[in-house]
Amino acid sequence: MRVLLLAHKPPFPLQDGYNLHNYHHVRELARRHEVHLAAIGAPPPAKELEPLFRSIHLFPSTPARRHGNPVGRALRSFSVHEVFEFDPQVLAAIEALRPSEFDVVWTGGIKMLVYSHRLRGVPVLGDVADDETGPARTRLEQSRGPVQYLRNLRDLSKITRYQQLFFRHLAVCTVVAERDRDAIAELNPGLDVRVVPNGVDHEYFAPRAEPEEEQSLVFEGNMGFAPNVEGVSYFAREVFPALRERAPRAKLWVVGKDPAPEVRALHGDAIHVTGVVDDVRPYLARATLFVCPMVSGTGIKNKILQAWSMGKCVVATPKSCGGLVLEDGRNLVVADGTDALVREILALFEDRARRAAIGARARETVLAHYTWAQKCAELEAALTAAASARPSRVGA
Repeated sequence: MRVLLLAHKPPFPLQDGYNLHNYHHVRELARRHEVHLAAIGAPPPAKELEPLFRSIHLFPSTPARRHGNPVGRALRSFSVHEVFEFDPQVLAAIEALRPSEFDVVWTGGIKMLVYSHRLRGVPVLGDVADDETGPARTRLEQSRGPVQYLRNLRDLSKITRYQQLFFRHLAVCTVVAERDRDAIAELNPGLDVRVVPNGVDHEYFAPRAEPEEEQSLVFEGNMGFAPNVEGVSYFAREVFPALRERAPRAKLWVVGKDPAPEVRALHGDAIHVTGVVDDVRPYLARATLFVCPMVSGTGIKNKILQAWSMGKCVVATPKSCGGLVLEDGRNLVVADGTDALVREILALFEDRARRAAIGARARETVLAHYTWAQKCAELEAALTAAASARPSRVGA
């Protein structure tokens, strides 16, 4: 197949979920198919991308500044077309690549649907990863005060209408977890929505023979990403103090780029906020436990897959477990609420053999279900199905 990948940024470096997802899928697909990249970004492309794509086209985005009176700006704030940025110059550059000459257009992320839905004569795979209405609904439920409630209600309405209007042209839609599939299918009856979970580089994230630091916890991710900020803030504010009452030597390492101000403020004697690091593997290897205390967000957690792949024992909240082949107590320990998290962490601190058994089972789960070769075969099937879609479905 000739595949045109539309991405809202080049898929390198591998510092977030979208880049991991797109890069590793392309690395597998390029062995059998002709893949071209059209992405928003400033050239030149990273040298790591050149072997993967037949051609690379990067378009700097300069969306028009919105002017007008306050009433006009307020009205536009309710528009479904204001959810994600649209640049007519980027669309013109994409159209200049003659998308209709490709077998399928693959949109690597929900933001690029504002461009793909304007294309004609080519089937589109919408590889959107997550349903966005779930987090918007959670923000609405957690609103503080009437002003925030109305703002969040507006945002939920906008993203709901976006996922109806801009999904209509898709031949196939792929997401990373069942709950995302169900939400999108409910909004778009008749749309072929498939679950293609992320994978993990099981050779790079391999078990390492490094001694654990006693009573050390690690949480890793993009620490400017709102659900990560909310999760680690909850853990540091409510769980960790209760844990330290019983385990005074416990330490928490918060590892990841772009820590938000409230995350940086957590740094102290017992909580270490690293910011960006060259390699997260030493932090994972030395941890007694990996914790994933998410309280919001959707989709599969790449951070858990990486910890699993390194054979680490993981303690996670239910919100963290979407899209996982989960065996509670065997490949991961699920703990719902502060008391449960403290109880499970303390028990595992004292039981090295159980930690090792859960970590070993986690590694087995990765090898059985989450290698990139396995996941790419599922995405490849979705691309093939999209490429064979009837022209009448395209551009709907």
